[in-house]
Amino acid sequence: MCNKLNELDKMKADFFSSVSHEFRTPLSTIKMGLGLLMDEAEGPITDTQRKLLHILGEETNRLTELVNALLDLSKMEAGMMMYAFEQKDLLPLIGKVTKEMEPLVEARKIHLEAKMADRLPK
Repeated sequence: MCNKLNELDKMKADFFSSVSHEFRTPLSTIKMGLGLLMDEAEGPITDTQRKLLHILGEETNRLTELVNALLDLSKMEAGMMMYAFEQKDLLPLIGKVTKEMEPLVEARKIHLEAKMADRLPK
């Protein structure tokens, strides 16, 4: 039974590794394309287009971070990596999420406002 579990763990780790690496290639291509557009390689862009491209770039970075987290998770589960939790402020995260929602909010003509207590727990 233990042998089967080790075999399943290895298969799972291999799967995460393979999927993560397969995601990296198109993400790199998207990131390069966004960089070219931001540099106006294909012609001038408007401020609105620049703002949207910036958000797309941030989201591409976020996907890359998620892929890296998947790889880290598979390493942790395999006992190849240690992890440590740390407390962080929530305000920067709330601000980032609010900013990422701006294009959707503006397109739908919705008013979005983040209200929070003066002191949030970490």
